[in-house]
Amino acid sequence: MHSANKLARNLCRFLGVKFIPINVFSIIRLVKRPTLLWTALVITALLSPAVQAAEAPRSLPEIWRNGSLLMFKESQRDFENLKENSNIDPRETGTGAAVMLLNRQPKTDENAMLAYAMLDEVIAGGADDDLGLMARYYQARVRQYHQQDPDIEEADRIYQELYRQYPETFWGQLAFTKHAALLIMGETDNDAAIAAIDEIEAQQDILTDPAIQSAHFDMMARAKLFFVEDNDAALDYYTKAWKAGVPSIDRLKDTLISIGTLAEETGDDALAIEVYQAFVDRFIRDKRYYSIKKRLERLTADEPAERKGRS
Repeated sequence: MHSANKLARNLCRFLGVKFIPINVFSIIRLVKRPTLLWTALVITALLSPAVQAAEAPRSLPEIWRNGSLLMFKESQRDFENLKENSNIDPRETGTGAAVMLLNRQPKTDENAMLAYAMLDEVIAGGADDDLGLMARYYQARVRQYHQQDPDIEEADRIYQELYRQYPETFWGQLAFTKHAALLIMGETDNDAAIAAIDEIEAQQDILTDPAIQSAHFDMMARAKLFFVEDNDAALDYYTKAWKAGVPSIDRLKDTLISIGTLAEETGDDALAIEVYQAFVDRFIRDKRYYSIKKRLERLTADEPAERKGRS
């Protein structure tokens, strides 16, 4: 406050106005009766180190982190600021700005098409490197999800192009899971859906990224339950999803309960105990905690020496 008072005093001398020390009472007075001193105080605030630091370009990791915290508007601005005031690859900052624009509220067709054009610029600089693949993936997302009139056929074309040409890459594998979901969940005929499940199962070994595997196995478990009504196959997929590592806490809770429920139904008490124990050990504040604890107590009451598992 002392340095701010000193700067304000000097500004007041320059402006030819009476100086009033900066404190709570003087601020209240200025709000009620603005004078030329108010201008001096505003200039003082704008020249302060804190404000100057806030205007400095943020680092890429910091901007992406803010985006993950749903600060889309601010992150888009920061990406664009970084593009103008740093030596970072403009394709990288352009991709970031486009992704943030797609997620800004309110979502509009104009923003979706602007983001699509921004991604076109990234692709023009290289369609086969990581940034180019990422841009192509997000263009598919625009076609499927962000534009007012979705173009599912075009989205799926891009997904298939990515996973067929670049199956070893993160974006190729992520595109495969989107194609799989469209192929299976888009079916209304049960026999056609089962055929789609078989088709995807014949190709899914291309997935090597644990997080992508986990999400895909979760989707396949639901498909097996809904279309095939195969509890054993669904249990296998949910267990694979769990073992691969479920990144979302909420989805992890649901996965553990799904495994436990199906394990009980299929006679695998040992697996049910394992996942229920994992749930109660970790999620004591969850509203389902006591229900899961009761299931665990029931299964472990008078537990035999060797609990039955799946054959």
